[in-house]
Amino acid sequence: MKGYIRDHAAEFGAQGVDIEVEEEQPTAAAAYAAEQKQKKEPRRRGLWSTVTKETILGTVILILVLSNVYTYYTGAAPKRTKRIQDDTRELDEAVRLLLREKQKGPAQQAEELNRILDNVEQRIVHLRASVANVGKPSLDNLD
Repeated sequence: MKGYIRDHAAEFGAQGVDIEVEEEQPTAAAAYAAEQKQKKEPRRRGLWSTVTKETILGTVILILVLSNVYTYYTGAAPKRTKRIQDDTRELDEAVRLLLREKQKGPAQQAEELNRILDNVEQRIVHLRASVANVGKPSLDNLD
């Protein structure tokens, strides 16, 4: 404390007044404590004295990179491969259907068109019946 007062004398006295602080002589107990502290210092250092912020950050980055590589190879890649295989199967099926349609003769294509038109006509009849019943009261419309 006396050393602080000596170093910052302007803060503790009026300007122009010279404050003199006695030099503190270390006691035997203080000298012994300082000596013991110096002996313990090298034992405390060990591993932590060589660790820096860069070392810690580098280790964290390495762990994250390894984690990402592990995740990529165990999770994402197999899912992506399966999705590509599914897409390939769907494409193959579409190509087969197109080839089948192309191989049909004009008579088979005409039959297919007639079948489709018959289905459309049935839907039209059903829709017209539904529209005709919109304004009429029925037991289905009661709440």
